[in-house]
Amino acid sequence: MSVGWVAAAARGKGLAGHRAGPTGAREFAASTSLEAALDLLQRTAYGRHVRAGMDRQAAQQAVWASALWQLRVLAGWAPTLGSAGSRVLAARFEIDNLVNHARALAGRTVPSPFVLGALGTAWAAADLSRSVGELRRVLRSSVWGDPGSDDCATMRLSLELSWCRQLGSVMAEAAPWATSYAVLLAARLTASEGIVLLPEGPAADARHLLGPAALRATSLTELARLVPRPASFVLAGVSDREDLWMVEVRWWRRVGTDATAMCAAPRPSAASVLGAGMLLLADARRVGGSLELAARGGVSDGASELEVIDAVA
Repeated sequence: MSVGWVAAAARGKGLAGHRAGPTGAREFAASTSLEAALDLLQRTAYGRHVRAGMDRQAAQQAVWASALWQLRVLAGWAPTLGSAGSRVLAARFEIDNLVNHARALAGRTVPSPFVLGALGTAWAAADLSRSVGELRRVLRSSVWGDPGSDDCATMRLSLELSWCRQLGSVMAEAAPWATSYAVLLAARLTASEGIVLLPEGPAADARHLLGPAALRATSLTELARLVPRPASFVLAGVSDREDLWMVEVRWWRRVGTDATAMCAAPRPSAASVLGAGMLLLADARRVGGSLELAARGGVSDGASELEVIDAVA
């Protein structure tokens, strides 16, 4: 293992160690107002972007921006051309930028784009597009591929399936995350009877990740039988769309468990850095859920509090 990866892994552990964690999330969620939660949050690593007086949406955007900044710092410590894992994680933010740009081209009001820096792939070129057709041409010539539709919801779904493909190829340790997230996406489509309407590009990604049989599922129960068995845990006991929130919660919890082990591995590696980066994203998601609850007046349900946070995140 090179000195560069050892340094990057150590930096990753340091960044992950400054997360809010479950204790911080509970504290934010127990705040009786968003203002009180933001006061606490400004004293953490999220204070770089979070400011007093923000509304809920702006505060949640700032939390994610803080996580992205930390990913950029982490990537800067990795050996040259060795930050592929951080780039794939940052691609989650590029998806938001790309979809919001499409929405802006349609005349809608959208948040400011995330600053990706060197972790961007297609965003610099996509930002210059002045029509959805131009945007799709940029995507078609990039790692993302053509989303197959001008519709923003379909575009997001297509980009997320492409992200799964990218995540699964970055390193072996990330492949289970990619497959199980693709199951999550397929579950949403199956519940809305939209899986047969997938454009060919994203459908090809779904077939690659889940196998062709999964795309023929007509129910969530059937889908659970058809997807790769190691990834089916997210669908255990899920039979209708009202249970879909559980699928996402299970995915993030499994990712958190895996990433914690990767980050804490005694021998630093590229996987250690990827694990640290994923922990940063998981923490930002949970903190965002905490702010949602604080804006509603806070919660204080003891042991079940974390369950509530995860459900709304």
